[in-house]
This record gives sequence, C-alpha cells and structure tokens, in this order.
Amino acid sequence: TLEKPIVCRYKEIESFPQALNNSQKWNRSIGLFLTKAREDIMADAIAGVPSKWTSQELHALERAFKEHESWHDSVERQRKIIKTNEDPAIDTKEMQQRAKTLEHLQRLVRRKVPNWQVKKTPVKP
Repeated sequence: TLEKPIVCRYKEIESFPQALNNSQKWNRSIGLFLTKAREDIMADAIAGVPSKWTSQELHALERAFKEHESWHDSVERQRKIIKTNEDPAIDTKEMQQRAKTLEHLQRLVRRKVPNWQVKKTPVKP
C-alpha cells in the first residue's frame, strides 16, 4: 500500500509530457484556426458568398478555447510549485479529457461549404 502513491506519481511523471504536448498542440491549432476563420468570414461577407462557419460556432469555439487556455495556465503555475514527492496538481487523464473536447471542436476545420448554401449564378450567353 505504500508503493501505490509512488507508482501513481511515477506514471504521472512519465505520461505528463505527452499529455501537455497534445494540449498545447490543440491550443495553438485552434488559435490559428480562429484567426483564419474570422478573416475568411469577413472575406466571404464582402464577396457575398456563404461561409463555412457561423459566427455562433466560432464564438462557442473561442469561448471553449479561452476557458481551456486559462485552465491550462493556472494548472501550469500550480505544477511548478509542487515538489516531486507530492501529488501532481493535475492528472493526465483530466488534461487528456480537456484536450479531447478541443479536438472534437476542431472538426469545424474540415467542414466544407454546405451545398444548400451555395448559390449558383446563371450563365449568360
């Protein structure tokens, strides 16, 4: 029973860098996507063509992104304070779950313009 906390900490130490890397990867990816998507919405509005995304979808994604980013920063501050012989500030499972949420929201990147929105202009002879 004395070994269990030690084994748990050791497993966390081994798996944490990968979980942190994935979390940071999704943060950077979504940050870049939001910037590009906002530019695309503006360009599509000027051109008068339908956009792939609605502003509500981007707003929801941005809210989740900011929430994840602030959570991530607070956990990093806590993690730097904690000594190696103490329990970790964050479990890798929780970090993976939060990153998975952003990963699911990332499906907006692969979205195509829906066919029903595309207006075909008649060809003039």
